[in-house]
Amino acid sequence: MIGYKNERYLYFGRVAARLDDLVNYVPARFTGACMVLALMISNYSAVKAIKAWQKYAHLHPSPNGGIPESIVAGALGIRLGGDNWYHGQKSFRAYMGEGDREIEANDIRATIKIMYVTTFVFAIFGVTVLILIGG
Repeated sequence: MIGYKNERYLYFGRVAARLDDLVNYVPARFTGACMVLALMISNYSAVKAIKAWQKYAHLHPSPNGGIPESIVAGALGIRLGGDNWYHGQKSFRAYMGEGDREIEANDIRATIKIMYVTTFVFAIFGVTVLILIGG
C-alpha cells in the first residue's frame, strides 16, 4: 500500500513512493528509448509514439508511468486513459494518445509484442555493454 492515495494510507509510504519515482526516473526514460527502437523494429509508428510521449506522458499521475502508456497509445493510434475503477471508486486518468481509431482486442497482442521486442532491445544493449567493458 506504499503511496496509496486514500485516507487510511495517504501518509503511509509517501517517502518510499517518492523515492521510487526518483530512482526510476532515468530507467523509465531509457525504457522509453528502448520502446521507440522496438517500434522501429516491429514496423509501428515510432514518430507517432515519440509525439505522444512528448504530449501526454507528463499528464500521468506517475512521473514515470506515462512514458510507456503514451508511447504504446501513439504507436498503435489509440487513446488510453479516461474513467477507471479502483476499489469501487471511479477515477479519471488523463487521456494518452490521439485515438485515431477504436481500441480492438488485437491491441493487447500488439502491446505484448512491443513489450517483448523492447525487452529484446534492452537485452542486446546489456550484452553489448558487457562485451565493451570486458565482462
